[in-house]
Amino acid sequence: MIQKQSQSIKKQSNRIEKKLDIFDNIKETITQKRKTIELMAQKIDKTDLEVKELREENEKLERELKKQNPIFTGIPDEETEDDIQCLEKVKQIISSTLKLKSLSLDTAHRLGKFNDGKTRPKKVEVIKNSDRQKIWNQRSNLPQPL
Repeated sequence: MIQKQSQSIKKQSNRIEKKLDIFDNIKETITQKRKTIELMAQKIDKTDLEVKELREENEKLERELKKQNPIFTGIPDEETEDDIQCLEKVKQIISSTLKLKSLSLDTAHRLGKFNDGKTRPKKVEVIKNSDRQKIWNQRSNLPQPL
C-alpha cells in the first residue's frame, strides 16, 4: 500500500513537473512576445516620425511646386474641356485680369475628376521663370488667389 501511494505521488509529481515545464515555456514565450511587441512599438514610433517628416517635406515641395506651376481656382468647369481649351481659358484670365501679355505657357489642365456644380483647380506649366514670377507677383489681383 505504501508502495502504491509512493508510485501515485511520483506520478502526480511528474505531472506537476510537466505542467510546471509547460508554464515555464509559456512564461518564456510571453516574455519573448513582450520584447517583440516593445520592439515593434519602437519601430512604429520611428515610422510615425518618419511619416510626419515626409509629410512636412511633401507639403514644402507642394508649396514650391505651386510656385513653379501656378494653380488657378474658381474658373468655371466644363466636363468636355480638353487641355487646349483649359490653356486658352487661363491665358484669357491672365491677359484680362492680370494684364499680362505674351507669357510662355506650356500646358494647363484640370486637377481631379469632373463633378457637376464644383470647379476643379487648373494647373499651369509656365516655361520661363520670369513669366512665372510675373504671375506670382500679380496673384493678388485675381478674384481667387493662387
